[in-house]
Amino acid sequence: MRVSVSIELIWRIAAREAIAGEYMEILPEHFLAAVFKFSELPVAALEQLNSEAAHVKELAEEMRGIDEALKQRALDSTELRYKIRARLGKGGAPYSGGQIHRAQSSREIFEQAQKLAAEAESSVFMAIHVLLALLCDPTPLISELLGHSSLERNDTTDEMSVLKIHGRDLVAAVNDGDAARPTGREAECKGLMAILDQVEPKSVLLLTDMKDWAESVVLAFAGGIRDGTFRGRVKRLVDLTGLGPRLKDGTEAMESMIRAFEEATSKEGIMLFVPPILQNPSDGTSHYWADRLKSAVAQRKIRCICRVSEDAYEKWISPDREWRRIAHVMRIHPPDTGDVPSEL
Repeated sequence: MRVSVSIELIWRIAAREAIAGEYMEILPEHFLAAVFKFSELPVAALEQLNSEAAHVKELAEEMRGIDEALKQRALDSTELRYKIRARLGKGGAPYSGGQIHRAQSSREIFEQAQKLAAEAESSVFMAIHVLLALLCDPTPLISELLGHSSLERNDTTDEMSVLKIHGRDLVAAVNDGDAARPTGREAECKGLMAILDQVEPKSVLLLTDMKDWAESVVLAFAGGIRDGTFRGRVKRLVDLTGLGPRLKDGTEAMESMIRAFEEATSKEGIMLFVPPILQNPSDGTSHYWADRLKSAVAQRKIRCICRVSEDAYEKWISPDREWRRIAHVMRIHPPDTGDVPSEL
């Protein structure tokens, strides 16, 4: 099992918490404070550094996942960090240099976290696993501070959801104000709603080279689900595009995507916004991601919205009868034209 960069990051933050509090060892409370601090890091600023780097995407996804888990429990991370520091007080062991180690109770939390990751069939050990372990087996102080927010051991199933860890619920994001509902995309949004409001709705391919245009249409659709304008069967729209840069055969990202497909199939009302199909000069006679996605859609494993570039459409989609059978293709126009989207 690979260890995420987030584990090293929260470990360093927890060590600094312990040193500042004059403790000889890193306590579970220090790790909880570190996870809280991790969730507060500026995701947007991180993505601006290098939005296509795999480790940056991974960290951004984890930050959003932990932030969502805290919001669902109405936990104020900043307030709780200060309360933890105040309640722990000074440990009476000023830092004299050298490496600071985990307390035995912290080691046990990490063992529990790794078990949770293994049970979830996760190929990556992440900060969310540490948070869930802390909530499952809280110390007396953590239990007192969190109260009703601690978890029973069998309540972690939903928290370990692949869709929750790697995806972003766009309907919830629009509802909470974490994502602005775009304006000027009413025509495309109505067209998308009409396609998806059918008795047996197909998946939709958004034909455009512009990433922002496709995302604005999808967010407008998420807003329509939220405010009840769309009355079809889709209730959740989960963004999995963060897995995109690493989608190759045999990779952890592809394994996570396959599990996300399986999970989406087992639940009602979920539509996925998946990574785009783009032309790559190295593609030969097949396009791995396009073929994988076509297979999943054809087998009715998922319903999805996917952006496809103009050149990829001409090479992989247009000549393929199966794609034409299983998906609608909608061309996305520039936002200032006001044209009704054309369905190909």
